Amino acid sequence: MLTGRKQAYCMEDTQRVVAGPDVACSKEFDCSNQGIQRGWSDLYGNTLDCQCWTSPTLPRATTASR
Repeated sequence: MLTGRKQAYCMEDTQRVVAGPDVACSKEFDCSNQGIQRGWSDLYGNTLDCQCWTSPTLPRATTASR
């Protein structure tokens, strides 16, 4: 188990995942006005800053996750 601090936080409408009459066609929420509306998801890609961790016990170029 690693301990660390959260560097950033943002909940926003990233991708519409459901279609229907009760699902908005355009995004409503972003990092300035946070939330996730019905039928939308908030995705975190691997290029997003502050979404990694380092381990002082693993050699460099070693990858580990669970």
